[in-house]
Amino acid sequence: SDSQEEKNSPKKKKKKKMYSQFVGVTFNRTHNKYQACITHYRKQHYLGRYKLAADAALAYDESARLLKGPNWKTNFTTRDDYELAKEREIEQVSRKSGTKPRSSIHTVAMKVEEVAEK
Repeated sequence: SDSQEEKNSPKKKKKKKMYSQFVGVTFNRTHNKYQACITHYRKQHYLGRYKLAADAALAYDESARLLKGPNWKTNFTTRDDYELAKEREIEQVSRKSGTKPRSSIHTVAMKVEEVAEK
């Protein structure tokens, strides 16, 4: 009888996870975007919100190299790795929503410059 009740009850909407597969990137449900943050000397630097997790991961990577040096753990070892991840993500998002999101690489560059100036 329990299995019959489960079949008749409405399906619960699957929640979107708050984290991503990338270091330094979480999903912000309020703005429906990914955000990047990095901690350096106990101070958290906000790196912005991005439509694509790959863009947020790139912002983290660039800031990590700048603040912590070239040997720090990053999401992408090369720019080609980033481009590949971005294309895969765009393909997934466009399949789900029917629209193709734009990359925000310009925003990444601006946020990294802001962190460098601090």
